[in-house]
Amino acid sequence: MTLALRVVYYHDIAVTELTATPTMVQIGGIVEIKVTVKNLGNATETFNLTTTYGSITQIEEIVELQPEETRTFTYYWDTSNEQLCTHTISSLAGPVEGETYIFNNFRNTAVHLVTFMPEPATLKIEQSSAKGLRNLTLI
Repeated sequence: MTLALRVVYYHDIAVTELTATPTMVQIGGIVEIKVTVKNLGNATETFNLTTTYGSITQIEEIVELQPEETRTFTYYWDTSNEQLCTHTISSLAGPVEGETYIFNNFRNTAVHLVTFMPEPATLKIEQSSAKGLRNLTLI
């Protein structure tokens, strides 16, 4: 008697995280973009990761991402030549052959480019000479 086992492959890659820091920046500033992809399936996968921000498109070919393996890519976006507005940053992984659940292959976020960054206000609390009262000064 011969027992044959058949492996059933499940294909699922995902963009698990997409962050942009800061989310509001003065034109000419630098935005750090981090994109994390993960192989949620049980087969080794090869695919493209396409990340778009402003006028830039980055394409990474990911070769041999093992099951349950995670990889993070970091980009630094110089906003000097971009338009003043809210920009959408997006990342798309794959899809790979045999993948049926593709809803986790895409993520996006936004960064606001502004002409100036307002200075934060400081609140100063001092003891008053009158009993129980305090002076508040907004600087």
